[in-house]
Amino acid sequence: DHDVRTLDEPESATYTLRIQDPAGNSVHEVKDIRLNRFGAAHGEYAVPETAVMGWYQFELSADFTDFEWRPMKVLVTDFTPAPFRVSNELNGDLFGPGDTLRIDTTASLHSGGAYTQAEARVVVDLRQRGFRSPHPEASTFRFDTSTHTERLPVHQELGDLDDAGAHTAAAQLRAGGIVYGRLRAESAVRDDRGKYVTATAYADFSAVDRLVGLRKDKWVFRQSEPAEVSYIVVDDAGEPAADTQVRLRIERQVRKVAQVKGAGNAYLPRFSQEWVEAGECAGIPEYKALDCTFTPEHAGSYRVTAVIDDTQDRRQQTEMRLWVVGEGRVVWWERPGYAMEIVPEATEFEVGDRARYLVKNPFPGATALVSVERFGVIDQWQQKLEGSTPIIEFRIKPDYVPGAYLSVVAVSPRVESPPPESHEGLDYVDLGKPAFRMGYAEVPVVAPYKQLEVEVETDRELYKPREQVAVKLKAGPRHGRRRPVEFAVAVLDEAVFDLIGQGEDYFDPYKGFFSLDPPDVQNYSLLLRILGRQKFEKKGANPGGDGGGGPAMRTLFKYVAHWEPSLPANRRGEAEFGFSLPENLTGWRVLALAATETDRFGLGSASFKTNQPTEIRSVMPNQVTEGDDFSAGFSVMNRTGEARTIDVVIEVEGDVGTGASTRVAESLELGPYRRETVYLPLSAGRLKAVRERPQGEIRFRVQAQGASDGDALAHQLPVLKNRSFEVAAEYGSITDKPATEEVLFPEDIHTDTGDVSVVLAPTVIGNLEGAFRYMRDYPYLCWEQKLSKALLAAQFTKLAGRMENSLTWSGSTDLPGQTLRQAAGFQAPNGGMGYWTAADSYASPYLSAYTALGFAWLREAGHEIPERVESRLHDYLLNLLRRDVMPGYFSRGMSSSVRAVALAALARRGRLARGELLRYADQVQYMSLFGKAHFLDAALQTGSSEALAGSVMRDVMDASVGSVGKRLFNEQLDRGYARILSSPLRANCALLSAFSRLDDPAAYGLSEEMATGMVRALTQSRGARTHWEST
Repeated sequence: DHDVRTLDEPESATYTLRIQDPAGNSVHEVKDIRLNRFGAAHGEYAVPETAVMGWYQFELSADFTDFEWRPMKVLVTDFTPAPFRVSNELNGDLFGPGDTLRIDTTASLHSGGAYTQAEARVVVDLRQRGFRSPHPEASTFRFDTSTHTERLPVHQELGDLDDAGAHTAAAQLRAGGIVYGRLRAESAVRDDRGKYVTATAYADFSAVDRLVGLRKDKWVFRQSEPAEVSYIVVDDAGEPAADTQVRLRIERQVRKVAQVKGAGNAYLPRFSQEWVEAGECAGIPEYKALDCTFTPEHAGSYRVTAVIDDTQDRRQQTEMRLWVVGEGRVVWWERPGYAMEIVPEATEFEVGDRARYLVKNPFPGATALVSVERFGVIDQWQQKLEGSTPIIEFRIKPDYVPGAYLSVVAVSPRVESPPPESHEGLDYVDLGKPAFRMGYAEVPVVAPYKQLEVEVETDRELYKPREQVAVKLKAGPRHGRRRPVEFAVAVLDEAVFDLIGQGEDYFDPYKGFFSLDPPDVQNYSLLLRILGRQKFEKKGANPGGDGGGGPAMRTLFKYVAHWEPSLPANRRGEAEFGFSLPENLTGWRVLALAATETDRFGLGSASFKTNQPTEIRSVMPNQVTEGDDFSAGFSVMNRTGEARTIDVVIEVEGDVGTGASTRVAESLELGPYRRETVYLPLSAGRLKAVRERPQGEIRFRVQAQGASDGDALAHQLPVLKNRSFEVAAEYGSITDKPATEEVLFPEDIHTDTGDVSVVLAPTVIGNLEGAFRYMRDYPYLCWEQKLSKALLAAQFTKLAGRMENSLTWSGSTDLPGQTLRQAAGFQAPNGGMGYWTAADSYASPYLSAYTALGFAWLREAGHEIPERVESRLHDYLLNLLRRDVMPGYFSRGMSSSVRAVALAALARRGRLARGELLRYADQVQYMSLFGKAHFLDAALQTGSSEALAGSVMRDVMDASVGSVGKRLFNEQLDRGYARILSSPLRANCALLSAFSRLDDPAAYGLSEEMATGMVRALTQSRGARTHWEST
């Protein structure tokens, strides 16, 4: 998408595709991929039988960008699809209280015929929904049927399918608080393995036999001009009715707002509202609509309520909102923050349509910046918003396909003079400051001319296993001239297709390309830098068959019968292909995806079946373990309309337990479309203890033969070794001398499995590229994030030679200096630092202490720190240490922990006297681990006594928790610590930094193994990510 607006041919470039397993390991990589003229490429990856189960992520990169795209993921799992499909039908489309609902359930095999003798479960519930009339006279009216009750249980029943694969259930319906809703009947049929396959049917339910509807002929009305609202009465089927009195009440919403002082020094809007009478009407519609006319005297929001009683004296009413534009101010209810509501005229548009949006404008007369956005700004203009209900209109352009977002930013200038900073000890809030509101609305655009119509046709509807299938394809545009087309074809087992929740939509390229992504334009306003009505204290305040001499053994089974990724069409958009079927007895879905060289896409499908008169299916577990006793079952089905005698023989070989029968023969009398399961009791044998054979196998050969037809099936069942692993690990370090580890092997150890392995690494610190990449691309930048980014940039310059050559950070050398020059813009008059706003009331004690630490680290990296900023910052921290000026929401532990960070920062610059440190020694007991780490750091910086450092270390070591090779320190903190950005990860990192300053760690009970264990635990805390989710 080169110019943001249209889909175009891709760049002439090479791409790299990586597939990652659920653990984040790369399992497959294809380099130097080039796209064909249709912008496509294809390949295959065979999932190993020993692959990890879970979601596999596809990652795509290109040589022209550093961006890595993750377009899709697939689930790798062990599953057995059901051989049948369930359907259900209801005895009507509309029901009411007292009616009888009948649910007919049917199960049919994918390969054709009934699925019989199975348990069926039926569950019915009623869910509230809106009513719409299908009658032309009433189809444009709105009917209100919402209530507080959203769902009611109706019926539940268990039964069995009959010989035709059918089951019937009945339920008596009653009224229960839902005026109009949807009956949902779910039928579930249990398969031979105990799993359920479901189907759902729906019908309407109405608790009343008359409903009143309202319609407005205009989207908005004008003040002092007649407004007309139409009303009609219909029956529960939506047909217009007569002889029903309608009473209409018209009301206007009056809303008031006051700025009320809340907790602290925050002013919040408080709204009050009421509905006042603005008119009334009454009438009896006779099979057609009547009109109610009134003249609104004020602009704003109105509502019309129509009330009726049905033939059983049951009440129903419909309410409709009206928008009236005109002179005068309207107070709109506002959400907290800066949001502004925008109301669209239509739910979707086509190219050339005129789109209209009503803006609930809190600033009448304000100038608004209007933009249409998708992957950036497509169009923008300024518009004066007249009154409180202005309309924004624009024409839908081809560039807006498949949709965009309308953004409206309304700005109000200052309306009052600013108050004094403070007076007589009172802090004032500037309520007349410049203000803004921003609203977003979707602009969905449909483009039928971008779609291709695809036809798929097979030469037959019914096949036998291994027969040849011939398929014809044809694609053409819905509008415009024909263009070259390429097909991608997959033939998928219907049983697997049923497991895909999105159905065919999952494969539709049109819906994939022409879908609207979330908003992507970042919004910024200098007004957020102005001292506001609300005092933000949290980080990052949000800105915004043959029948002959016996059947052949079926051994070839596939879920995808054919895959043709690149099939070009001829000049008429036609193509043909053929393939041999595997031996699944099932239904097949042919999915044909079509694409042109530009931006036309389509999907077509067709279905056919593979079956034979006699069918065998396995009924057994996916795997067994040596020594297991189980019953191996095979279901035999007569898929004809006549009763038949079928002889079944099951032969077994392989890893079978001694004494078990390896052959069984039975003669079955099966009625039409009946099936019966033949079981053979077995036990899995003991496997030889040899490494060359990690698992065993039991092989089955099954034959079912009738007078004129038969089936044969080969089936393999894996037999796993009965091994329970015990894992032991030892970690160590090699510095100046070799390391030796003794291993004692148990006397009764299994010699066919298990191993001893040694993994060597030059350092426990590794794979840091992801952390630098994360911070390099981090988009949200308050002062804490800016400073953290600068610190990482400084480290990148030092460590670049130790990382992958592919990782680059343009500007990393200059970024620390640029950030330091911005520091003054975030420093409050009192010397403290703010996340977003440089004001005393926004200064954060923790952020200020962290900034002082950051300055020290950047100085050590060779950067020049702005002297005045640092000096004022140190004065702020000293005042923080000597006076009780912490925010009221700080707990004792939070206060002492932040002061410890300040102590460490001042100690690094030599501005901390030893007495100042000792004065806080009795506060260590209240500090978090993060605080104790910095207090220890400060003690070591000032050369304090070993006794003081030892006391802190004893407290810290009491919180140590270890496992093999890993070590962490844990504590329980209340939620308030989130205000100082607390996390276990940060605390452990601070402790590790402090430990590294100890001259003799062993004297404090800290071993080298403990330190490397901390590094290992912190590194592995990223999980499958390559970075830490923190700045």
